[in-house]
Amino acid sequence: MNYRIEKRQVQAVHANGTPITRTEEVRVPVLPRDWDQIAIRAVVTLVLALTLVSVTWSTVSIGSLLKGGVGYAAASIFDVAWAVCLILEWMARYEPRKRAFPRSLGWGLLVATMLSIGAHGVLMMHSWAAAIIGAGVSLFAKVLWLGVLQHIDRDLSADDQALVAAEKSRAYTALALASTRRQVRKVEQNAAAELLAMENAGFTTPPAVELLEAEPEPVRTPQTLGRAAEAILADSEHGTEATPQTVAALEAARANGWSIQEVWQAAMAGRVPSGHPDAAVSAQVNRPHPGEGRPQPPEERVPEQGGRLSLATAVQVLMTGGVTDRGQLELLLPSLVGAPFKAESLDREMRKHRT
Repeated sequence: MNYRIEKRQVQAVHANGTPITRTEEVRVPVLPRDWDQIAIRAVVTLVLALTLVSVTWSTVSIGSLLKGGVGYAAASIFDVAWAVCLILEWMARYEPRKRAFPRSLGWGLLVATMLSIGAHGVLMMHSWAAAIIGAGVSLFAKVLWLGVLQHIDRDLSADDQALVAAEKSRAYTALALASTRRQVRKVEQNAAAELLAMENAGFTTPPAVELLEAEPEPVRTPQTLGRAAEAILADSEHGTEATPQTVAALEAARANGWSIQEVWQAAMAGRVPSGHPDAAVSAQVNRPHPGEGRPQPPEERVPEQGGRLSLATAVQVLMTGGVTDRGQLELLLPSLVGAPFKAESLDREMRKHRT
């Protein structure tokens, strides 16, 4: 273990009791050299130097073949494109499928560069030796990068690749949503500005714009109404508080466009005895839906006519429907419960719902 000496300021107390700052020398352990990292840096430096020589040689050769001048700028495209492929391959070191394309494209660009350098040696220098050796300069320098990248590549297992893809997908989704919302807000602001300018100019809003501004009404389906009504009936028969399933059914019915009064009317219709003229409505409301656990026939689950909800269920139903004022609850509850209740009982049930 190697150490180095560091000077540090420490707080101390003088012999007479006065606080002082003292300078002390401390031995601090030094991390050992990372020879792997040093070797990688040395290799990259050497290969980079050889690549610069190769790029210079290929640019001069191809530029001369293209008659100089602007031809040198055109010749640089070969090596610049290859360098881009090299960077893309390094960026995709964790994803084999992504790095396959830039690697193949880099090989294709290398072949095109070697053919161009060989053509320069044959046509301009009239020497096959110059053509072969010149093309070999580019080949040797650039193939070394293949060895460097093979050492840098990080091959992951199938499960690890799936995990990386899932994390990237989550991040890209958040980025896409942020960009989309920014664009939507910008369009909305532009539309609001256009409408304001039209109003200031004395134009009336076109009917098409009014239709776009109006929020679409939800499509009310009888299934959501029936589920909410059945949930209310089930809770009232057992005299228990409204279950989470009942609350969820009521919220689904309200989101579907049904009012709490309509849900209550459907539940009361389900209490009609089998001989009543409205028994068809009762059967329609009490018909079990697929996947629900209440397959009892209506006549077995309908209590005597005039049955009412428990106070707990009635308060839960009304407050879930938006009736939260105590005075309104006192007016509506007698017709739903059908029995006298104490004020403190009402307060207790209201507190239960709010918590």
